[in-house]
Amino acid sequence: NDAELVGGALPFAIKLYESRLAAMPAHAGLRLQTGSLYVMYANAFVQAPADMTPRREIETKEFLLARAKNLYLRGRDILFVGLERRNPRLRVQLKERRYKEAMAPFKKEDASLLYWTAAGWVAAFAVNPFDMELGQTLPQTAAMMDRVAELDAGYGRGALDAFFVTYYGSLPAYMGGDAAKAREHFAKAQALAGDSDTSALMALATTVCVNEQNAAEFKKLL
Repeated sequence: NDAELVGGALPFAIKLYESRLAAMPAHAGLRLQTGSLYVMYANAFVQAPADMTPRREIETKEFLLARAKNLYLRGRDILFVGLERRNPRLRVQLKERRYKEAMAPFKKEDASLLYWTAAGWVAAFAVNPFDMELGQTLPQTAAMMDRVAELDAGYGRGALDAFFVTYYGSLPAYMGGDAAKAREHFAKAQALAGDSDTSALMALATTVCVNEQNAAEFKKLL
């Protein structure tokens, strides 16, 4: 029940897993654990403090957001290696937008690997939406999450819909962003997760509400 203690201990655990992964790179479970921990740590203990840092401390805020982005991408890259082990042509197929072909080799047991790869990827863009090069790759993450939905429709009890809140809420309209779709997925996430998961609340607040400058709804969601 002491979040600060957990946050202080996690970097040691992450580096321990990563050092073991270096010795056993083919260990699928270890790769999933290492990569997903990077994403979780970045979200809870780097981005969250950044979001709560006031604008008057802009240098600290920007430093934390840059650090969060770096950790998100590190987690994504560790996990992506695991995806490539299942589909060696994945990178090329995604780049060429052959999404169905790229996702076909993945089975239900790969759902978590796909989910955490896409989650880290989109989160990295959400903290820096001016990175257009990264933003242009986000349809690849939607393809991954669509495959997770095909393999396990109830995955994470609303986690898929929470992802799409961030996806549609953080992208600009000309790249596929859509506040209405973000709100639609928000409602679905809330219906599935109830009071057990706050991620959809935070996702809507920090994307759609910020873009719309809706301070009242932002405060209500928080």
